[in-house]
Amino acid sequence: MKPSLFSFLAVLVLTSATHSRALQAETPASTITSRANLVVVPVVVTGKHGNHMANLTKDDFRVEEEGKAQPIARFEEISANKTPMHRATGPVPNSYTNEVVGDPSSRVLVIIALDFLNTTWADEVFARRSLLKYLAESVKEDTLVSLVTIDQAGLHQIHDFTTDPAVLVAALKSVTSGIARLDTNEQQAQTQGLEAQNRVTLAESGALSNLLNPDVIKLVAQPRIINAQAAASREAFAIRITLEAMQHLAQAYAAVPGRKALIWATGSFPFLMHDQTEMSYGGLSPDVYQRTFQMLDDANIAAYPVDIRGLSPGSDDYDANRPRDMSRSIATRAQTLRASEMPNPESVRELSLSTLRSFADMTGGQAFYNANDLQQSMAHATDDSSSYYLLTYYLSKDSAKKSGWHKLKVTVAHEGVGEVRARKGFFVSKATLDPENSRRNDEQVALDSPLDYTAMPM
Repeated sequence: MKPSLFSFLAVLVLTSATHSRALQAETPASTITSRANLVVVPVVVTGKHGNHMANLTKDDFRVEEEGKAQPIARFEEISANKTPMHRATGPVPNSYTNEVVGDPSSRVLVIIALDFLNTTWADEVFARRSLLKYLAESVKEDTLVSLVTIDQAGLHQIHDFTTDPAVLVAALKSVTSGIARLDTNEQQAQTQGLEAQNRVTLAESGALSNLLNPDVIKLVAQPRIINAQAAASREAFAIRITLEAMQHLAQAYAAVPGRKALIWATGSFPFLMHDQTEMSYGGLSPDVYQRTFQMLDDANIAAYPVDIRGLSPGSDDYDANRPRDMSRSIATRAQTLRASEMPNPESVRELSLSTLRSFADMTGGQAFYNANDLQQSMAHATDDSSSYYLLTYYLSKDSAKKSGWHKLKVTVAHEGVGEVRARKGFFVSKATLDPENSRRNDEQVALDSPLDYTAMPM
């Protein structure tokens, strides 16, 4: 009897313990999540003669977001060094990692993007000649340079970061541009199509002379309308490919420490920032632009668009201090530009230059145009990344709740300051506040990217 009773008690105890563990497993654990969003603002400060102003203090700087001063949480003066970086080896044989290792301090980093997609054949020849001269004569020993191209097939890496300009010169000489974008004025074709459509509308409503047959007017206008639709589609395609290339670059170099200068050598870039209600003819949503600017800022990449068309007759040289209206909304800014658009070559060129300035302003770089010395423009972009200041502050809870464009202003109260250049703002989105919101999409894009996404863990 005693052994039987003992066995029964043992089974009872084991059953109770198992039931207790099952209840514990079914009870969900409480999770407390806390997140702080840090806004990083690289600032280039030069004196009256264009040289870097050294030894400034945190008290010399003032950072404003939407007109409100922000307490600077961290302040650092960055001076680039010559330590090279390299890709890490796999943890075990026959394994792979996209980790980039090296001295964590900053270095001069330059990414040259040769844009064949938005460049005519004639301008491409001039750009190649200028770029070869820059690589042969202006690249310093402590400068790491990466070379990529953009064409209708997307982004292509010609050579990873290297300090040997001779290697880049040889690589550039072997590059073929493939099929460049058509040498047609897409904006002008769209303007002519819009005028033709308006004329058809007026004829059908009887607003034109009764002597004009609406059917004849419609027949005459049809080729221009069709041509405008085709031009808009080609333009939207070029915009989408270009923005995707910028996003790939941001993801590829996000984990590389330091400020990176993106020298974007291009023949033009159409300003086609449509709002959500203007999706006809392949128009793009402002979200595509906002996402691109956000990714470039997060990767600490400053865009330096270089208009390789050179000096335009009757135009002044570029002015870095030219006043610009940076609207909160990209769609609002686009509407303002389109409202002043006139169907002539100069207004179309100004639209393109305005877009290049926007890329520079929103990332803390500088646009160069109406100048034939492209080598000097590229060298200036390199100098900006050799010495600069890095300011950070925490995004307030109220600001974090406000999605969209947040205007930034950085001033320096110090004698002898010539120019202060920092990005004019930043975008707040769901991906900004919680990267997990876009992780699945980012992982899918990473699989199709021609570059390794260094900031994405595997």
